[in-house]
Amino acid sequence: MNETGEEPTNKLTCTVCHSTNITIDYRLAEVVCDDCGMVQENALIYAGEGTNFGKISSQSDPNLPKNFFYTATQNVFTDISGVRDSGSTVRSEKESIQNISRLKKWHKRLKMINSSDRNLSFALGELTTICTNLSLSLTTTIKATDLYRTAVRNNVIRGRSVEGVIAASIYAASRITDTPRTLDELSNIAGVTKKEIGRTYRFLMKTLALDIPTTTPASYIPRFCSILHLDREVLTLSKRIIAEIYDEKLYSGRGPIGICAATIYLAADFLQLGKKITQKEISAITGVTEVTIRNRYKEIQLSLNERSIEQGYPSLDAFMQLHLRRKDARAPSSMGESPAHNR
Repeated sequence: MNETGEEPTNKLTCTVCHSTNITIDYRLAEVVCDDCGMVQENALIYAGEGTNFGKISSQSDPNLPKNFFYTATQNVFTDISGVRDSGSTVRSEKESIQNISRLKKWHKRLKMINSSDRNLSFALGELTTICTNLSLSLTTTIKATDLYRTAVRNNVIRGRSVEGVIAASIYAASRITDTPRTLDELSNIAGVTKKEIGRTYRFLMKTLALDIPTTTPASYIPRFCSILHLDREVLTLSKRIIAEIYDEKLYSGRGPIGICAATIYLAADFLQLGKKITQKEISAITGVTEVTIRNRYKEIQLSLNERSIEQGYPSLDAFMQLHLRRKDARAPSSMGESPAHNR
């Protein structure tokens, strides 16, 4: 294949000059004679050995999910919208209009044979719209689609609202792919109460035997820092604080979002980069009350104080500056001054 996406072949013969010097242009979907320039209209749909239009496949792109084509092509229907008045491809004569109207009517009747097809047609459209509004990746969208299909096959949806199962599938998929969204975000976009999403999500986990990893505060940090337009150094320090102090047993019963919000506030307050972020702003984005942020903030400070004493730092500021901001720095072996935690 040459630089313009064209590929010469000797399998065709020109209908005008009978030359075998033929080029297939995959981008323009044309077969052209190199000698006389004639476009071979009778060969436009030719697909010879080794032809790969656009060379799109799950093997050619390692980042493309393996089940992409299965998910993208299942239950996708083509709609016949009607007759175009000015188009040259659809004739405007009375007979043509009647034929297309009849075809459109039968197409609508046949494309959704049973209730399952109608359900999937509606649900997958809604699911894709919600995932787009939540800025979820293609991988997460496909995973949510697979979960919803599995729920339909196992009759999980019976007795429950379609919207609730859609929201629960998206919530589960976002946690599986480590791009979690909060129940508040999902509830606002999907129009389903948090209680219903949580109840349906737990039922999905039990019925489908889903193995969903526990969500940690670190999973939410990149998204919230991005929404708050915080410096990358705040994001890095927040992650290091979580890695230093987070213990599932110690913080059992405390929501990961609250710990995440307090950690971001602590890191931003310590670094003092650009505009000062307030607890109210963080609360508005994360959906955590300011009281909860303050309580988690005090608990994290206490944990960091304990870590700094154990490692021989004279103050919490020194621990944050030397240990967390510079991970390669070693804890001092001996300090002339006694520990005095000034924060």
